[in-house]
Amino acid sequence: GLTDEQKAIGWAFEKMCEDSLYFAVIKERWVDDDNFNRGPVNFFKDVPALMRPIIISQIRKRMKTTIHAQGIGRHSDKEISRLTYKSLKSISDLLGDKPFLFGEKPCGADATVFSFVAGALCTRFESDTRENAEKFENLKTYNDRCMVLWFPEFTSTG
Repeated sequence: GLTDEQKAIGWAFEKMCEDSLYFAVIKERWVDDDNFNRGPVNFFKDVPALMRPIIISQIRKRMKTTIHAQGIGRHSDKEISRLTYKSLKSISDLLGDKPFLFGEKPCGADATVFSFVAGALCTRFESDTRENAEKFENLKTYNDRCMVLWFPEFTSTG
């Protein structure tokens, strides 16, 4: 039920999230030692203890290479923070006071954008992206609304 213009905007927002926010979050979680130890390190629990440090080192090195090749890794942390702020502000501006990106009902773009908003707001990790996302009240309520809709088992109301 979206207009062609809304479809185009939705597509652009999905790509902004996938091509910008995604790699900023990956950098914050895989390159920052504290954040890595809060989350991604757990992916390696089943790797034999003697091999674990070698495998972790290789994969983190590969992640850094990927982040650099994609482009976000060529920016300073301050520049990345500015870029994530602009992306999150754009989402907030498009959302406005609507329940979903284009009105009363969610669309495919909401599923994508919500996943990135939820990732940005994840309290397990300390990051500029999370601090930036927390500045937008409508992103927090959007996240809560989408969680209740799509993942009620992970909410206090589910």
